[in-house]
Amino acid sequence: MKSFAISSSIDANCVVSEASRAGELFHVRRNQHGGALLTPVGHFFAWRPEFIEGFNAYWRIDCFIKSQAPAVPADQTALDLVAALVREDLCAEPIWVSWHRSEELAGQAFGEVFEE
Repeated sequence: MKSFAISSSIDANCVVSEASRAGELFHVRRNQHGGALLTPVGHFFAWRPEFIEGFNAYWRIDCFIKSQAPAVPADQTALDLVAALVREDLCAEPIWVSWHRSEELAGQAFGEVFEE
């Protein structure tokens, strides 16, 4: 897993595979002692669509900012994410980026997910 800064207040971690990237975004509050408080604020997925008739081969990045997260602007965070992914050599232009607000509606465990 790779970790990197997106901006002065947003960090990311990223799992890298051959044709995709996926990660979590964190709002960062750093303290004077070198530590930081990381609050999860979103997720991102980057992948290369296979059926691209009429398009050049490109990266598609979907950035999902949690609705209940600290005030994080979805548009600027997505644009900063693209710049960071390019800077870290995880993606290259051409790139299409979309940003979204999201919230978990419900969930259900299948099998023994939780320890007692």
